[in-house]
Amino acid sequence: MGAGSVAELRDRPATVDVPHEMLTPLVVELKRRLCETAGLELVRHTQRHRGDQRVGGDRRPERAANLGHPEAEESPVGKVVMYSSVSVDGFVADENDQPGPLFDWLSSGDVPLDESGVLKVSQTSYDYTRPYWDQIGVTVVGRHVFDLTDGWDGKPPGGIDHVVVVTHRPEPEGWDPEAPFHFVDGVEAAMAKAQGLAGDRLVEVAAGDVGGQVLAAGLVDEVRMDVVPVVFGSGKRYFGSVHAQHLLEDPDEVIQGNRVLHLRYRVRR
Repeated sequence: MGAGSVAELRDRPATVDVPHEMLTPLVVELKRRLCETAGLELVRHTQRHRGDQRVGGDRRPERAANLGHPEAEESPVGKVVMYSSVSVDGFVADENDQPGPLFDWLSSGDVPLDESGVLKVSQTSYDYTRPYWDQIGVTVVGRHVFDLTDGWDGKPPGGIDHVVVVTHRPEPEGWDPEAPFHFVDGVEAAMAKAQGLAGDRLVEVAAGDVGGQVLAAGLVDEVRMDVVPVVFGSGKRYFGSVHAQHLLEDPDEVIQGNRVLHLRYRVRR
């Protein structure tokens, strides 16, 4: 792929049974493919600025009652973030699972977003997006996404440490047991596994069907949207099959980039 890779991957034929939670991991899969084309391996070379800063999050596991035993130190738990690029009318893909122009902002600027030099955004988008990517420790996806990408050849996308796959099925036959992929039945069990793996780093959940289930279960701390100026009219919803009302706080950040508006909301408890 060359400089037109964003459009080529964006417009590739859709797989009928691929749900719309593919779109968040598709971004990081795009990064990985572009870096491989440039002769880089993003998993090994992406800069990761961990430092000593604790990733935020107000939720911590409850402590058991002290029954005369020394109080154990509480393990840190990072925030759970639901994320995707999205149309102004709330869709992450059209009816044919195509994202259309939702990823165009990734090639709309002149500041390299990663070491490949292919993804280029505005300085404003870089300052917002790069630190967020660097904080992600675990990504949670559905089984269709895993199957679509052939499990990213056993290497988590975008340099992420672990991938948790929500699925009723076991890992594929012949799957490398050492690969940092974890197959878990049910969203609550999957999130418990993801937070245990992430420690105080972020857990990112793909928007769409899986993300909607995690939100409905009350397990999402923050909603991030990269809103692109396009109206789909119909398609695959950012919040999946969620129908009940869920209040968010006023946006913590509203940042305008090139062809994108970055929004971040805390989920009201």
